[in-house]
Amino acid sequence: MKLGGYMDEAASLVYNDLKNSRTTISDKDKEIGELRDQIIVKDTSISRLNKHPSEVTTRAENAEKEAADLKSELAELRKQISAVRREAEVIAAYKNSEEYDRAISNAGAPKIGRCWVITEKYIKTNPEANWDNFVEEFIKAKLNIEAGLGNPEPFDGPCPNFFPSNAPDS
Repeated sequence: MKLGGYMDEAASLVYNDLKNSRTTISDKDKEIGELRDQIIVKDTSISRLNKHPSEVTTRAENAEKEAADLKSELAELRKQISAVRREAEVIAAYKNSEEYDRAISNAGAPKIGRCWVITEKYIKTNPEANWDNFVEEFIKAKLNIEAGLGNPEPFDGPCPNFFPSNAPDS
């Protein structure tokens, strides 16, 4: 009986070995098939490149030209950014100069400021304000300024409900 048991066990080992070998061979066959497919794709690509070298050259030249165009565009954008920064510096320097102050005063900025003061005071103090009344008030204030009576005082009082209040709510 012992001999039959040994033979049975040996046959099982050989069978399992054979089975494992077949699985390994099957897996290797699949890998070989995939590698063959990859080789065919590569060979096709190489063959196409060999048959049409001008296509490859054209693509390379187009890529180089596009890269050069992008580099020049980048350089131009950098110049523009630099120019904008310089413009901002020049504008800031000009706004801090006496020349700017003279230009603003000659441009009528004080008149605009007076117009705002008159408008604000009139609208806030007269709930029935209309265009005609405002024009009369404005002309009267302008004549007072020209007569040397000074600029109108800014309004500092209660604000009607159609104007936002500057005072914090309590």
